Amino acid sequence: MGGGFCIHPASGFAWQYSSLSRHLRPGLALVGLQSPRPDGAIARCADMDAVCERHLANLRRMQPQGPYHLIGYSLGGTVAQAMAARLRQQGEEVAFLGLLDTYPPEGEDWNGPTEDEAKAEVAREQEQFMSATEDAADAFMLREKTEMFGHIVANYQDAVRLLSQARTPRYDGAATLFVARRTLPEGMDVRETWRPHLADLNVHELDCSHEDIVSRQSLETLGPLLDGILKEVGSLG
Repeated sequence: MGGGFCIHPASGFAWQYSSLSRHLRPGLALVGLQSPRPDGAIARCADMDAVCERHLANLRRMQPQGPYHLIGYSLGGTVAQAMAARLRQQGEEVAFLGLLDTYPPEGEDWNGPTEDEAKAEVAREQEQFMSATEDAADAFMLREKTEMFGHIVANYQDAVRLLSQARTPRYDGAATLFVARRTLPEGMDVRETWRPHLADLNVHELDCSHEDIVSRQSLETLGPLLDGILKEVGSLG
């Protein structure tokens, strides 16, 4: 049985996907692509194209040939969609592309209040991150988590810079978009937003906000839904 690659959000870490794996059938491996500081892609790359190429090189080292299965949350979805486009251009098969509340960055306002919004999202992620392993009593692990949070803050700052300059490529395949309905901008047509960049789009709405879509509570709904979708992907066995 195969597996999938999970691309980090703006935090640079893919720890959220460990909770997702609990809801997927046994034997379905998930590999998290991360961007730790100081040498990770978010910190070192000049633009999103370079971020994508760096992750693509890591992906190819782990799995030289397709079919590929990609999923990304927020910024991770931006990277996953760009990776899928490049893989198709290289003649590879992308059997599944999942986007967790991800939208083309060209449509976002990265000036003014974005910095405050990013700080608020950092605070929410800190709370989720700490609660994800709150039962760990080991003092060393607690120190490691505190250090990691400092890296998360810096990665968010660099991610805003990268996204403000990003341009979304055209991917000639289908994507599955999971929408966080509570934070969806009023009047936004997600299909129309993605139409210039995807050949097809399957949409599933979830009753949650953007920052909570990978929380333990939301995964109680998202996990089984994704598992059911992946069961229809023949390349996963």
